[in-house]
Amino acid sequence: MHGVSELCLSKLRSIFGDRIIIDEEILKQYEEDQSYIKGKPSLAVIPETSEEVEKLVEVAKEFRIPLIPRGGGTSLSGGSVPIFGGIIVDFKRMNRILEFDLNNLQVLVEPGVIYDNLNDFLSKYNLFLPPNPATGDQCTIGGMLAENSAGPRSYKYGTIKNWVLGLEVITSSVGKVWIGSRTKKWVSAYNLVSLIVGSEGTLGIITKALLRVAPKPQYRIGVSISSNNLENAGEIIVALTKLNIDISAIELMDDITIAAINKAYNASLPESDAIILLEIEAFSSNDMDNKLEALASYLKNLGIPDENVHVYYNADEMWRKRKLAGESLEKVYGGRLDEDIIVPVSLLPKTIMEIKSLSSKFNVNIAVFGHAGDGHLHPSILVPKEKSLTPEIEKIKENIFKIAVKNNGALSGEHGIGIAKKQYLPLEIDANTLKLLSMIKQTLDPYNIMNPGKKI
Repeated sequence: MHGVSELCLSKLRSIFGDRIIIDEEILKQYEEDQSYIKGKPSLAVIPETSEEVEKLVEVAKEFRIPLIPRGGGTSLSGGSVPIFGGIIVDFKRMNRILEFDLNNLQVLVEPGVIYDNLNDFLSKYNLFLPPNPATGDQCTIGGMLAENSAGPRSYKYGTIKNWVLGLEVITSSVGKVWIGSRTKKWVSAYNLVSLIVGSEGTLGIITKALLRVAPKPQYRIGVSISSNNLENAGEIIVALTKLNIDISAIELMDDITIAAINKAYNASLPESDAIILLEIEAFSSNDMDNKLEALASYLKNLGIPDENVHVYYNADEMWRKRKLAGESLEKVYGGRLDEDIIVPVSLLPKTIMEIKSLSSKFNVNIAVFGHAGDGHLHPSILVPKEKSLTPEIEKIKENIFKIAVKNNGALSGEHGIGIAKKQYLPLEIDANTLKLLSMIKQTLDPYNIMNPGKKI
């Protein structure tokens, strides 16, 4: 085993018993996430309690071994890839809902709880956790917190950080800490919750999360709007952000994405240059009718013909088609490299067209889809998996990031920095700020064992 002494292994066995994985064949499942980046772990452990994680951190400190937390392995930036060897901390057994407080709309969970499973539990009480990543049937709450995950409904509800009240975190500097509060408002200390959420496991390991939840709306209506001009679709989206009818999601798919979904799954989406997908929430049938009427009037004023608009009275039917975007592109083109840029929504049309211009410049297909109501796009570079990490593709990635930063945007809206984007951070973040981030890392993780080499 690379980098692990017999003494270290003995100490780990005293904590985890037979919940240590050292077999190289079994360890292969931990070598990559969905970013195509690969690395070999020294071993993996499967904790069942936060006390075991505390003991693990003490052993890792003693032997200076990296710890790499892992949930569903759905990261797109290499966040859970063991680039320096080390110990994978697999949270699949820490998957319990520990407390549920119906009166205060709060739930305390372990990091291995799968997002969809939590919402299945909450739905019995007509509640839900709003941020809805596309991989909700696989991704865990711990992974969502590490990346500050979002999804289509982030347009209305924001990212997962808006729904976190408190966290139990195991740090290498001071051990176990509880940060945050059970109250809705709280300013007694620094806001360490916001610091840890999105830190990709580089500052500490989350072992419990106290989350807010919300009442489910009675109705969710889906509306698709076809457009024969991609730039104009971006302009329509900017216009829709000014409409106050309780829109919870505004998504965009370009012609490449639409064609791939239709080809791979025979989804019968209208073949056009772009489709805008809206979700509208309503709390009564009258409310729903009024909102649809207001939307119809607004779209008419924008010059959109009725035949370009389709209403899904069950929004889930629409979302089932949208969720097929990534895997359809992968099937049709043999691979894809999803990026994750975000810009102020007013600059969305310009950004879309500048990214599209890279296709002809580099002679590579680039699909564009994403959570466009936030100015958040997933440009998808369509190349076979084996070509995805070549210098040519890195150059396209760099150009996409430069476009985002030039347009007052950021390198990542929800997929994180991980290892995939780390070298490009100076495009967005100045040297003094990067120095400050490094100082925070050094303070909370002086042993540099918490997912080293990621984020900063």
